[in-house]
Amino acid sequence: MMKKVILSLSLALLTAGAFAQTPTTPDQRAKTKSEGVAKFIDSKIVDVPKKLNAGQKKSMKDAQLAYETGMDSVKAAKTGLPKRVEEIKAKAAAVPKEVATEEEAARAKAENDAILKMQESLRADQTKLNARPDQLKAKLEEDIKKALKADQVKVYDQMLADQKAKKKAN
Repeated sequence: MMKKVILSLSLALLTAGAFAQTPTTPDQRAKTKSEGVAKFIDSKIVDVPKKLNAGQKKSMKDAQLAYETGMDSVKAAKTGLPKRVEEIKAKAAAVPKEVATEEEAARAKAENDAILKMQESLRADQTKLNARPDQLKAKLEEDIKKALKADQVKVYDQMLADQKAKKKAN
């Protein structure tokens, strides 16, 4: 009985340790993803001179690193949005609904105008942040294609098409 407990506990620790070592920094993620793409391209090309060289692999890694750091910045920017929403709500709640004098009415109108500008700014930032991942992905693909030769680009395009088909199937 004790052996079963020790065995299951050690197995649980091993699996937890394996999952804990997943790439977390943008550099590690970029290296992992670019190596996978490079292996795929090299596996599909049989002619040795047409395979990827070290410079191309470095360019692919740099493009992937730019993508990963950009995505991290998008995630960081999106985490700040709820705070801005709460600030707007707090300011809106602080504006008096009923005013006694014209001076108070003018002050309330100015505060409401400021709140509207903050809301518009927030909407514009949200729109930009929502469009940013697509821009980063397009730039990544463009940069990778610039680093590749014609035969390699065909294989890369085939890989992207296969990935899109698998996504649609799911």
